[in-house]
Formats: sequence, C-alpha cells, structure tokens
Amino acid sequence: MKRMDDSRYRFLYIAAGLTPKTLYRVILERLQIQPKFRQVDNQVLTHQVLEESYQKGRQVVIVVDEAQDLDPQMLAEFGFLNNFKADSFSPISLWWWVRVNRGKR
Repeated sequence: MKRMDDSRYRFLYIAAGLTPKTLYRVILERLQIQPKFRQVDNQVLTHQVLEESYQKGRQVVIVVDEAQDLDPQMLAEFGFLNNFKADSFSPISLWWWVRVNRGKR
C-alpha cells in the first residue's frame, strides 16, 4: 500500500467483524461522509461516493482483515459493493487479508 500513489488510491482498512449495517457506515465515515439512518440509504450513498471518487481518478481500495472470518451475509454485501452498474466497471478494489496457518508458528 505504501508504494501506491496516494493521489490515485484511497485505502480503507476494515476488520471482518462488521455487520452489513455497520459496513456501510464505516466506509462512509472513513470517506468523511455523514451516514444516513437507514442501511438502504447508506448502500445507495456508498455507491454514489465510490463512483464519484472513481470518476475523479481516485479508486477506493478496501482491505478486509481477517477475511476468513466473514460470514456468508457479509460476503454477499461485498459482492453487492463490487457489482456496480451491471458489472460494467467496479469503482473499488477489494483486498482480502487472510491468515492461512492460524495458530501455527
């Protein structure tokens, strides 16, 4: 991440223990946008903010720590985030940080 151009990429580090509702709130807050009350409004707002950032030449990169602990509902939310405008493009990149040999040294 340190070697990538900050003017072209915006990194958001997110832990795996979030719920779908908190996921959108965290993304918006880290992008310095005031979240709405309802989850569906935050989903729409998140897509708008990500698209605007992408159109301005700055792609948001979401790094998910402990991705091996994501439940199916959260995987579906990340799928929803990544599927954008009928798959014509994706304004974000997702990086999955997975610990392979957990507990082994």
